[in-house]
Amino acid sequence: MLENMKQSANFPMFVKTRVAEIENKYSKIDREWLILHFKMAVSFSIAAFFVESLLSLYVSQTSLVTTTLLRFYLKYLILPTVANMLLLFICALLMKNQQVSQTQRIYIVSFTTTLISFVLTTTHNIFTPIYIIYLIPIVLTVIYTVPRLTSTISISSLALFFLSEFVLIWDPNKETIFESPIRLTEIILLFVIMLIFSIICIISVRFLQQKNSASIELEMERLALEHQLRFDELTGIYNRSGLNAALESIEESNGEDSYILAVGDIDYFKKINDRYGHHTGDMCLKAYAETLKKVAKNCMVFRFGGDQFCLLFQNISMDEARAVCTEIQKEVRDFQISDTIVLSLTTSFGLAKYNPDAGVTELFIRADYALYSAKKERNKVVIFQADH
Repeated sequence: MLENMKQSANFPMFVKTRVAEIENKYSKIDREWLILHFKMAVSFSIAAFFVESLLSLYVSQTSLVTTTLLRFYLKYLILPTVANMLLLFICALLMKNQQVSQTQRIYIVSFTTTLISFVLTTTHNIFTPIYIIYLIPIVLTVIYTVPRLTSTISISSLALFFLSEFVLIWDPNKETIFESPIRLTEIILLFVIMLIFSIICIISVRFLQQKNSASIELEMERLALEHQLRFDELTGIYNRSGLNAALESIEESNGEDSYILAVGDIDYFKKINDRYGHHTGDMCLKAYAETLKKVAKNCMVFRFGGDQFCLLFQNISMDEARAVCTEIQKEVRDFQISDTIVLSLTTSFGLAKYNPDAGVTELFIRADYALYSAKKERNKVVIFQADH
């Protein structure tokens, strides 16, 4: 938890980072599905080849063959297989091209699957039910939850369906819809099925996309609520609730890490409010918090209340922690509050090291006691000694 809280010190960036993490997970799922999508396209072509081979062997033994066997195999087996392999080869090359984005790869694989279906339907459209395979490339796009993709593939499939049925004449023995009322009925029925199926898929994708967007929005709202609960509204750093959560996580840790708590405040802060007003005092607190974050980069910063702040160090020595506090004292000597106000501030710190036997409540009490000792002289850094 401590590591997560460290990363969330800047709320807007934290929200963007968390949303980016969710989107990256979605993108990873898309990449995995894209690979599987391509493998299915390959498997689809291989399965089609074996089915075509068996059908060709069977048909070649019947009276359905009205041409030479060489031409028959060339037209209904070899050319379709070569066309599909060429499509897959081009697709594989584009998939390996680093300049091609993931979105472009998704479209490429989807169109490749659609074109493979077109090759098969054009070759074997003497059998009307063959057109049902156009549903395969449409349904494979649903996982991506991109309505435009599903719509594009659906429209392309319907267009290729008409092209294969009414424009290209690959098999001269195929009956046209004008010659066969049964075929006309079948074509109309298949078109209606494809159209309804496409509409259902597009609607489903839109709802899935809305569902994903809603989950991200809910996560952002949760983060906003967490921010309100654990972050100080004025300074943007952790508040007392955030400190309590961090201290609780220390007690729940495995004890392998060491911790030092520094409690500090601005000397004579009340005089700043009295002389310059509370607005300037608020600006001073914000600037002081920014200084703490800038100097104490590797620790967590909290506003406990008023002008009292806390620094929680992890896995550093007491000398290093004291050096950080001393550097903060140097930074606030000439404090630029605004374009017109420059104050020479001093700040005091009390430091205490976490003892698992004493607990985190005692840790804060000891650091606060050390601060009390430092305030006697002001602008001091006092380390709690156990014999006090």
